[in-house]
Amino acid sequence: MDDQWSELAYYGLVDEPLYADLNAFIDKSQERVTGTVKVKLYKGALTILARSSPNALYSEDLVSFDSQTIDQKDAEGFAKYHGFQARMYRKVMDKK
Repeated sequence: MDDQWSELAYYGLVDEPLYADLNAFIDKSQERVTGTVKVKLYKGALTILARSSPNALYSEDLVSFDSQTIDQKDAEGFAKYHGFQARMYRKVMDKK
């Protein structure tokens, strides 16, 4: 989407209906984006030091492998099928 938006802007096609539609979508998708970011600028580099938002979805409990909130067995189906295509390719190549 950003490629399409930048192409329209680059060519000066800001009166195109698609340009307005893309802007409306971007505006809608950013309504919940709020918070603060603390950064460090040093010799042309930017480092993010901290970030916070009242709408953040991060949960310390959910990212821990020791979590009791998520059952690790729930990932078995995903893990089994996520690499399915690569395993099929390997089998085909091993037969050659």
